[in-house]
Amino acid sequence: MREFSAIRSVFLSVAMFLTVFLCGNPMASASGYDGEYTYETGISLLFSDVDFYELSDASLAEVVRKGNGEQRIRLQRPGDLVVTVHFRGGAVGRYLMHIHGHAVDETAVNRESFAREILDLVNRERAKKGAGALRLADDIMKAADIRAGELVRLFSHTRPDGRSCFTVLRNQGNGAGENIAAGAASPEAVMRMWMNSPGHRRNILDPHYRELGVGYTYQGRTKYRHFWVQLFRS
Repeated sequence: MREFSAIRSVFLSVAMFLTVFLCGNPMASASGYDGEYTYETGISLLFSDVDFYELSDASLAEVVRKGNGEQRIRLQRPGDLVVTVHFRGGAVGRYLMHIHGHAVDETAVNRESFAREILDLVNRERAKKGAGALRLADDIMKAADIRAGELVRLFSHTRPDGRSCFTVLRNQGNGAGENIAAGAASPEAVMRMWMNSPGHRRNILDPHYRELGVGYTYQGRTKYRHFWVQLFRS
């Protein structure tokens, strides 16, 4: 029964930073901007036919240049940002971006806060389905932290040494499950990813689970940067 529960509960999720494509045909608006938008941190903006960008506050976003000449704006920190886009051909557009969410660099990370936010989001979803609330367990939290670090090296339910992900738990109770994700910059974003995936959602809503561990790590030198783990135990 324990083996079936573990196998049934293994699901995989990978997500890049979401890229939002915006048109390159600026038109005047009553607000004085050519567009006004609200986004979360971690979003990448891509305008078509761009020559170069100007940012009103370089601490809120960065311009990422690809090898093919493509330029994207990656939103890094919450705040209000004015993006001036110089299009090829001479047109100029000014766009106001309201950025919300957690800063996406390691200096702003509070892992304990992230875990409690995810616990709260999980229990809200479970309450809608009549499932009992989960609680954070210290030993599962430590195991989830280990797994989050391992995901940087190998994004898989198999650990870097070839063992099953569940070997990180000394006590698997009557069944265990794991959700993993990469690329989401906030608890809200990663929960949306998991809830939009049938397999991950089943883990989150499974009424047999009683305890939860949440792991998170940030590695800025990797493609996805943000690595997340949920470990469940019944």
